[in-house]
Amino acid sequence: MLVVNPLYSRLVLKHIFWLFMLLIGMFFTGCESNKHHGNIKSIDEIKTVESRLVILHPIKNLEHVWGIQPFSTRDNKHGIMFHNGLDYFINTSEAVVVSSVDGTLLEARVFTRPEDGASQLNLIIETPSGPLVSYSLEPSAGLASIDKKKLQLEIANEMKSRLRVKSGASLVKGQELGVLIAQDDWAHVHMSVKWPVNRSEVWLCPAEFMAHQLVSGIQTRIQRWKDINYQSLSNIEICN
Repeated sequence: MLVVNPLYSRLVLKHIFWLFMLLIGMFFTGCESNKHHGNIKSIDEIKTVESRLVILHPIKNLEHVWGIQPFSTRDNKHGIMFHNGLDYFINTSEAVVVSSVDGTLLEARVFTRPEDGASQLNLIIETPSGPLVSYSLEPSAGLASIDKKKLQLEIANEMKSRLRVKSGASLVKGQELGVLIAQDDWAHVHMSVKWPVNRSEVWLCPAEFMAHQLVSGIQTRIQRWKDINYQSLSNIEICN
């Protein structure tokens, strides 16, 4: 007759119990995640709720914007660099930044990028329909000297100190948030739209959520950016 060691039995039952608890936890976590993100499960479902989200430009006065870098997927037909949002480059020493959507300011923090040491002010806005709209207020772009990086950090902290809202605040579309302070002609606001799909993040072109009159107003600025960075191309789109 087979005799089972009581200690071994207890160990087996213990592992079965914790495995059962893990599965239960994963189930409820998945339910909460889907609830939080509006039960969005696929790109097709995104299209059915796009009408809930209408985006404005992040810069209050578009006359203060000399150029815009377009949205570009990794496999875009022009072969231009991947870019998960729109960059608004300003032609003034300061430009007023506004909320492009209704929502809640989840985060406002100074961030220094580990890859190049550049500093910026990051803002994350959660919209009622699910997507996250994020801003990076960057005093410059490209490689920088040690002294320039030091100044960037000072500027990023000044921009944070001049914010007119705090984390957790409710925002309305067009509400003034603060200012972008320029270090040079490449100062810009990087705006991106993230949509959660199956617990992953999908980057969407912000222009897809803009009214037609707003989209038509930025095409010439995208061409100005192209003429500096991709002179060999005859034309590029807003969303590539």
